[in-house]
Amino acid sequence: MQFDATRATLLDKAVFIPFYPTRTEALSEALKRRRIAADTDVLVTEVGGAALVLDSAQMSYHHVAQGELNGEPWLVTF
Repeated sequence: MQFDATRATLLDKAVFIPFYPTRTEALSEALKRRRIAADTDVLVTEVGGAALVLDSAQMSYHHVAQGELNGEPWLVTF
């Protein structure tokens, strides 16, 4: 599915503060180090051949996250 710019509402000022992750780590490491609980709801997508996992609670607050993974830019809205 392609992005349809005609459906976008573009504003001069952001309504929600974007979340720009500065680093990533494997979900297995985050679970092992207890940075995320095993029962945490997550959003999962694929970017550049790798899985990208985002915490649903963080996304419920920020609504938009974007970054780059394996040389591929990504943007997720929730």
